[in-house]
Amino acid sequence: MAAVIKQKLGAKYSQKMLGFAVVGAILVTVLVAFLFESNLSQSVLDDVSSQLNHQTSEIEGFTQRQAVQYADNLKFLHATPSVSGIPRATENAGVDPKENTSFTLWKKRLETIFIAFIENNEEVDQLRIISIGDGKEVLRVERSGGKISALADRELQVKSTRDYYKESAQLSRNELYMSGISLNREYGKVEYPYKPVLRLSLPIFSETGRRYGFIIMNINTSIALAGMTEFVSSPSSCISPMMKASSFYTLKNVLISAKTLRQKPLGKRNFLPLFLKVLGT
Repeated sequence: MAAVIKQKLGAKYSQKMLGFAVVGAILVTVLVAFLFESNLSQSVLDDVSSQLNHQTSEIEGFTQRQAVQYADNLKFLHATPSVSGIPRATENAGVDPKENTSFTLWKKRLETIFIAFIENNEEVDQLRIISIGDGKEVLRVERSGGKISALADRELQVKSTRDYYKESAQLSRNELYMSGISLNREYGKVEYPYKPVLRLSLPIFSETGRRYGFIIMNINTSIALAGMTEFVSSPSSCISPMMKASSFYTLKNVLISAKTLRQKPLGKRNFLPLFLKVLGT
C-alpha cells in the first residue's frame, strides 16, 4: 500500500514538474520574442528617424534655395535705375537732375519692369514702392483676375498701419525684411478667395542719405507650395511615399517659421534658415 501511495506521489510530482517546465518554456519563449520585437522595433524606428531626418534636410534645402531666389530677384529690381531715380525726382520738384527725367517717366518705366517681371514669375502677386513720408503706395503692379496691371494713382492705398510697413520702414541699408505668412488684405479687409502671402522688402534711400521708402514683393505662397509639390513628386527626389502622403505638405504645416519671421527685420545673412521651416498662419 505504501508503495502504491509513493508511486502516485511520484507521478503527481512528475506532472507538476512537467507543468512548471512547460510554463517556464512558454515564459522564456515570450521573453525572447518580446526582446526580439523590441530590438526590431527600435531598429525600424532608428531607420525611419534617419530617413526622415535626411528627407527633412532635403526639403529645407529646397525651401532655402527658393528663399535665396526671392531675395535675389528683389535685389535685382531694387538695383534698377528707376528705383533710385524716383527719390531724386521727388527731392527736386518732380525732375531728376542727374538724368533729366521726370518722376512720372521714372514711375512709368518701373511699372513696365514690374509688369514684365510678374508675367515671368507666377508666384509673385504684387510689386510696390511705398513711401515712408505718408505711408502710401507710390506705385503698384499686381496680378488680379488673371490680368497684370499697374494701378492708377486713385487706387493706391495707405499702408502705414500694417506690420510689414512698420518693420520695413526701419530697415538699414541692404537689410532684407521677410514677413510672416498672412492672408492678404485690401482696403482693410481680408481678400477672398483667401490668399496666403509672404512679403519681402528692401529699403530705398536717396543719394543724400534720406530714407525714402521701400520696395516690397508679395509672394503667393499657395503657388510656392505647388513648386514644392512638384519637387516632392519628382522622380529625382529622395522623398519617400510616406513623407509625400503626410500632412507635412499641408499649408498649415509647411509655413511654420512665419511667426518667428514676424518679430524683427532680418539681415541678409540670417533670414534663410527661417523660411518655410515653420508654416502655420
